[in-house]
Amino acid sequence: VRQPAPRVVVAPAPRVRVVAVAPPPPPTVVVSAAPFPNAVWVPGYYRWNGRHHVWIDGRWRRARRGHHWREARWEQRGNGWIFVSGGWARD
Repeated sequence: VRQPAPRVVVAPAPRVRVVAVAPPPPPTVVVSAAPFPNAVWVPGYYRWNGRHHVWIDGRWRRARRGHHWREARWEQRGNGWIFVSGGWARD
């Protein structure tokens, strides 16, 4: 008896709530020429590793028609800071 092939479902990565006890430092400024046409610069950001902020470099991404890149950011909430992931948003 042949078993049907298993069905593969790709689920989006779960959103993780990251709370830092300290505000992030000022962002690092990077200047770089676009490596290909229709390139969109995705700015770097600070990630909290549980003890301190770690800089994640920005990168170039191919533009998506009808979308713009929303930058990752930290928002102060009460006594802590909440990380809000960046991503594509419809225009």
